[in-house]
Amino acid sequence: MEEVTSAKRLSYMDVAKGMAILCVIAGHLGINTVMRLVYPFHIPIFFLISGYFLSTRKEYKDFVQEKAGRLLVPYLAACAGVCILVVPADLVRGMKDQVLPDLIRWGLASVYGAGADYKIPFQIKEIGAVWFLPALFWALITVRYFLGTKYCAVMIGIIAGVSWLTSRYIWLPFSLQAGGVAAVFVYTGYLARKHRLLDHIPDIRFFLLGMLLLLLAYRRESVMVAAANDYPAGIFDMVSSVLISYSVICIAYMISYKTRILKSALCFCGRNSLIILCFHLLELSMFPWNYVLDFLQAAEIPSSLQMGLLFTGKAAFSTIGAVLSLKVPFLKKIII
Repeated sequence: MEEVTSAKRLSYMDVAKGMAILCVIAGHLGINTVMRLVYPFHIPIFFLISGYFLSTRKEYKDFVQEKAGRLLVPYLAACAGVCILVVPADLVRGMKDQVLPDLIRWGLASVYGAGADYKIPFQIKEIGAVWFLPALFWALITVRYFLGTKYCAVMIGIIAGVSWLTSRYIWLPFSLQAGGVAAVFVYTGYLARKHRLLDHIPDIRFFLLGMLLLLLAYRRESVMVAAANDYPAGIFDMVSSVLISYSVICIAYMISYKTRILKSALCFCGRNSLIILCFHLLELSMFPWNYVLDFLQAAEIPSSLQMGLLFTGKAAFSTIGAVLSLKVPFLKKIII
């Protein structure tokens, strides 16, 4: 099959990624109902789409180097940004004595790269949203390594199983285990491209099944958290994530052919989702949103509208940051 290159990228995939990155921001508002709605797909869909566009043209060594530059360099840049900005952030809040402890705390979090807070093997502070970048790196190089081998699917399944099992007892640095499980999603995306499952009009049956599974996931009390390898229903959660992601891609397909303005906005977010994610980490970690919430509450604005305004502010901050960074040659060289 002919390779899918960036020049031939399907626009509705960018729309789907744009929808997903906005769902990532919404999910970090901490609202349980929103989390139950977006967590079943908002991260898995990125792994699936990355697998869909996985290239096998380059030598493995060159592939690893390319992905390291594309994913790990922005990760380190985002972490460095947090460590730098923690100083003025603490000073503005009148927390001068907290500057050094926060620098140490965020520095260690950057080195460890955990997607959630852990107490094993020792107390680990989460790095936040950018845990996804090293996880995707591990997932991509794992799948790429085994592609073409006789037992590719078996090996990826074993790595995912071992990654999930060991994460119950100890959490390894740089989201290694989350990446091991995510390799299943990446490989599924690769197979979807190989069999051209997303190259034509969506199948209404799978779309409806995915929406039904999203409804079931929403009604459950437990939430799937890919950052922590937490899949309460096990393999069923992973299969559900794939089918729900398919439904989201179907919606993106319809948007890309029906609404030009919305398509353009979501395409921008999708193509620059990595940059938006990095700025999302900065605003999530440093921006004093609690003061904004205090102001909105003092103004007696309804809670639902408060959350809507907060989401708008977060999305605007991250998106504007992406727009501005694309105009700065130094930053553009790092993140693109």
